[in-house]
Amino acid sequence: MSRPLRILIVEDSEDDTQLLLHQLRRGGYDPMHERVDSAATMEQALARQQWDLVIADYGIPNFNSMAALALLKERGHDLPFIIVSGTITEETAVATMKAGAHDYLLKGNLKRLIPAIERELREAKSRRERRRAEEALRESEKRLQAILDNSPAIIFLKDTEGRYLYVNPQFGKLASLAPEQILGKTDDEIFPPEQAAAFRANDLKVLQAGVALEFEEVARHQDELHTSIVSKFPLRNTEGKVYAI
Repeated sequence: MSRPLRILIVEDSEDDTQLLLHQLRRGGYDPMHERVDSAATMEQALARQQWDLVIADYGIPNFNSMAALALLKERGHDLPFIIVSGTITEETAVATMKAGAHDYLLKGNLKRLIPAIERELREAKSRRERRRAEEALRESEKRLQAILDNSPAIIFLKDTEGRYLYVNPQFGKLASLAPEQILGKTDDEIFPPEQAAAFRANDLKVLQAGVALEFEEVARHQDELHTSIVSKFPLRNTEGKVYAI
């Protein structure tokens, strides 16, 4: 069964366009195409619908493949872009690849057309999936940050040496410091010696046990002592090594 393929062809020759379409059909594709030969018609085609692939003739007068590639990038489209040319020098081919083209072929030898298309479609799919994963991660981090920033609980993260890697605003209120004034410091630099020593002793118990533990910890806030039930647990990296609590 033929696979559908939406292909935008930058070409001024209808005969060469039909040759490309013939190769695509032989390769198992059912191409839905549009041929453009100027910046204006390409812009209209890009605005009109989504495309899977762009194939461009290198030598169109007044609108060659480099101009088409630049337009594609300006409009923010990440599509496989393959150049097809009657003749192309090695220097020109290198320049087109550096500019962002994904492959180049000679019109007289289109044996690599189908493998090149299949490879670039796979790569484009991988890029889309990677962008979606990165966007999902950013959204997840935003949600987590909002929870941490607005939580009434005191939340902190220290490395194994006791240096603060993260504190939420509620912790800053307890220490009467802005969170950014706490990062990188140890308890010795923030709290009175007796409190700092107790906090560090509990941290070491967690690091030694390698499991979550609860403690009653006393901290001074606005000249008053406050006792809290504090849960501390180790964080491990992908190799299972504890790197923070």
